Amino acid sequence: MKNIKIENMLEIAKTIAGKPTKDLKVDERKKKDEVAKEINKKFSEFIDGIIDKIDGWDYGKDAKRSSFRPKGNNTNPYIKYNWRFFKPEHIVDQDKCLLIIYLSMRPPENDFIISIGIHDNRNNKTHRKQPIKKEKLIEIYDYISQEFQKIEMRNHPNFNRDYDDDDNERILSYKKNIDENSINDFAIIFEELTQIYKNVFNKYEFLEKDILIDEEKRKNSKGVNLTKLPSNFILYGPPGTFLSCLFGSELVYAFERA
Repeated sequence: MKNIKIENMLEIAKTIAGKPTKDLKVDERKKKDEVAKEINKKFSEFIDGIIDKIDGWDYGKDAKRSSFRPKGNNTNPYIKYNWRFFKPEHIVDQDKCLLIIYLSMRPPENDFIISIGIHDNRNNKTHRKQPIKKEKLIEIYDYISQEFQKIEMRNHPNFNRDYDDDDNERILSYKKNIDENSINDFAIIFEELTQIYKNVFNKYEFLEKDILIDEEKRKNSKGVNLTKLPSNFILYGPPGTFLSCLFGSELVYAFERA
């Protein structure tokens, strides 16, 4: 099979997204599986290209489990989208913090989106002493939507504001066909979303509190608590970096030690 190009990811993904596999012959199923793996690989490379340009952010620990391929057994359909989520890499207990920035490729909707949301499958009694109730989640998403209104969309001509399933305006959809140059577009908008992320996190500190974790481990942790971020980021950096070229300086996060 030929390597899939970035600009062909969505088009090829649409041919297998959500399609049942139970009636396929073994060879046909294997072929679709190989295509799905190649899409997943190319999508991951695209995301790597974005995150490599952003200081202080990384994948959540279980991000790569959400991939575009058959799940469980051959009676299940192919997953309908491919996504990766991000959190500040220095946050304490990163994989248990609910707030994420995520980028998703959605073949059925024929688009790519980037947004801020709650990692829903972490919001349960397995991970938290007090899971966040629906009313509070609605409040959080309303606040995120308000923060999204502050983004100057004229500075991001290749994105549109979109609504989620609950009519919260908290999604940015990419208007053009994706290609190698799209990495820069997403990297720039990502920087805007990090400020919104910080505002949301500071307003709702319980997004990291009340988690089930050994208290001794917390005391000994050398991680950084995002709730103690200073009111302003510090901007500095050597000339010639990606962000220096764009803004005249490199965005570097100033984290207070917990």
